[in-house]
Amino acid sequence: MKTWARQGLRLILGAMLLWLTGFAAFCAVVHRALPLPPSADAIVVLTGAPGRIEAGLRLLGANPTSRLLISGVGPAVGFGELSRRAGLDPVLAGRITLGRLAHTTSGNAREAAIWARQKAFTSLVVITSSYHLPRAMLEFARAMPEVVLIPAAVANPWPRDMAGWRLYVGEFNKYLAVLSRLGWLADRDDPGDVKGMG
Repeated sequence: MKTWARQGLRLILGAMLLWLTGFAAFCAVVHRALPLPPSADAIVVLTGAPGRIEAGLRLLGANPTSRLLISGVGPAVGFGELSRRAGLDPVLAGRITLGRLAHTTSGNAREAAIWARQKAFTSLVVITSSYHLPRAMLEFARAMPEVVLIPAAVANPWPRDMAGWRLYVGEFNKYLAVLSRLGWLADRDDPGDVKGMG
C-alpha cells in the first residue's frame, strides 16, 4: 500500500507540475502583442470584454470594402446602443452584421462560419481578448478549415487580484478542454462565455 501511495503521490505531483508549466506558458503567450492587420476582407469580433468591438470598428473603418460580424450580441442590443457604447460611425452600419445566435465560443465559431460561407469570404480576422484568443482560434479552425484565419488580440493587463487570476485559470482549463475535445488531450462547452455586448 505504501508503494502504491508513493506512486500515486508522484503522479499527482507530476500532473500538478505539468499543469503549472503549461499555465505559465499560456500566460506568457497571451500577453504577446498581436496588432490589427493593415487590411481585411472580413472581420469577426467576439463580444464579452471591453475593447473588442472598438478594435473591430477601427479595422472596419480603415478598410472601405471589408465587412464585420459582431458575434454574441445580446437580443435587446441594437445599432443605437452600439453607436453610443462604441462610438460607431453611422456610415459603417451597412457593413456590420449583429450576430445574436452565439452564447459560447464554439457558438461564435459556428455563427462566423455560416456568415463567412454565405458571403464567400476566404479569409477572416478574428478579434477577441488576448487571454481568449488561443481557445477561440482552435474553435474557429475546427468550424471553418477552408478559411484563412488571422488572429488579432486586444491586449489585457496582468491580473491584479484573485478574480483576474481565476479568469486566467478558468480560460486555461477551457483551452485544455477544447484540446481534449478535438482529440489532442471531455467534451464541454462554456455556458455564459458570451453574455452580451462587451
